[in-house]
Amino acid sequence: MENPAFIPRSSVDGLTPEQVDSLRATNAPVSITPDGTNPIVFTIDLTPTTDDEVDLGSVTFLNTDNIKSVELVLIDSQGIETSVTDQPGLQETTPKADFPPETRAQKIQVTLVPTNASVPVKFNLDVRACFEETATEGTSPTGWSYLSFNL
Repeated sequence: MENPAFIPRSSVDGLTPEQVDSLRATNAPVSITPDGTNPIVFTIDLTPTTDDEVDLGSVTFLNTDNIKSVELVLIDSQGIETSVTDQPGLQETTPKADFPPETRAQKIQVTLVPTNASVPVKFNLDVRACFEETATEGTSPTGWSYLSFNL
């Protein structure tokens, strides 16, 4: 991965600006208190200034606590949603989804179901996606520049 970039706080719907900032500013996991038995749901816009899609590499939840299950929904530029629940890594202690080549999305909707609804859910999030081709003048693209989005 090349230089990591940060998703602007305005590109995350469903988390407060303070929650986004705390994930960005420190390695300490964000702490979100569940609203009763409702899951925690937020959406990350990977291309907030355009309607473009990006190639996805992986989504990893680090330093997790009180997470029973994770569901990801990939949303393309047409608004079509594709649920990602069949990846065995999503139900591990460190939930992770590795995407096959050519998996593209404009947004990722994350749903976290807490193990205990009266205890805060804690996590760090690392989203790896490909945003531009790398090529030298007069040549074909040789690869991709990857950006790691650490919320």
